[in-house]
Amino acid sequence: MGTLKHNWLAIIITSVLAQGIAAGIYGSISEQWMEWNHLTLEMIEADQSPLPFIVSFVNTFIMVFCLSLVFKKIGVHSLTDGLKWGAIIGFGFAFLGRYTQGHFQYNITAGLVDATNLFLAVLLAGLILGAWRRYENA
Repeated sequence: MGTLKHNWLAIIITSVLAQGIAAGIYGSISEQWMEWNHLTLEMIEADQSPLPFIVSFVNTFIMVFCLSLVFKKIGVHSLTDGLKWGAIIGFGFAFLGRYTQGHFQYNITAGLVDATNLFLAVLLAGLILGAWRRYENA
């Protein structure tokens, strides 16, 4: 087994799939989510900028790349290792941080949904990066 290296295709595919998870979550509860965040359909329709979606994808890509850096450093060599570390990192950093923020914003339900979305994205990244490894030739 050689040295782990970044699997750019896995990072890109994971970033796209994570956006799909978010679309599924937020699309299924869009009306409630807008209410929890004090948004109206008129507000959303008035600003049809693609920028939030671009920022979301770029941020997800960077997050998955950073997870790949961590996995390379700690030596994640299997799907189960990736899932385990994805769950630990996802819960400790993605879920808890966003859930806490929801409390300070007096918006606990939206914070829980956002935290769950982030956790699932990191968990998915852990699973894919752990399962789909690349190694440098020795």
